[in-house]
Amino acid sequence: MKKYIICLLLLIVTPTISIAEDKEFALEIKDTKMDFIKNGDFLTVYVVGKFINKQQYPIKDIVIESQFFDKNGDLIDVATEELYSNIVPANGEAAFKILTHATKNREVYTNYKINILSSTQEKPCVSKKSKLSDNAFTQMLGIWAPILFITVVFLWLTRKYAGKNSPQQRGFLLVEKQNELFAQQNAYLKSIAESIKNKQQ
Repeated sequence: MKKYIICLLLLIVTPTISIAEDKEFALEIKDTKMDFIKNGDFLTVYVVGKFINKQQYPIKDIVIESQFFDKNGDLIDVATEELYSNIVPANGEAAFKILTHATKNREVYTNYKINILSSTQEKPCVSKKSKLSDNAFTQMLGIWAPILFITVVFLWLTRKYAGKNSPQQRGFLLVEKQNELFAQQNAYLKSIAESIKNKQQ
């Protein structure tokens, strides 16, 4: 019975453990470079670099942001690019380019920073159905596991204290014996009362 109780406790804790181990995927950026393109009176600032994907699934739908700073570290310009056509293969790399019209002179752009705003991990389509079934199973398990645990404990306690040598059973036997003694005593007193009555008549 103790083994059954331990197994039920493990079932209750397992979904919680599996959810905690699901980590977010991440992209790395390396080999970045900032440069400028002069076209007449228009100046374009751009940054090129590489995405590094160390996960087992490709990553797509990438949105990146480039922040540009002056020599004092103040933000002077920003560019956002939706790289939906870029797919970084599993355990691979892919190049990117982000550009915008410069709002300041070229000399003002002294530093930059690249941020990945969002991305999507391209997992197999089969996982959608399995996820729904897994979620349904986890929810049902979370609802019924405590009830099953309480039921098993109740049955175990009932069985333990329902034997012939249990305190409850011994109490019942004692009450029955007392009732028998009371019945015998009542019968004896009744016979005495009848004999006294007969003598008086």
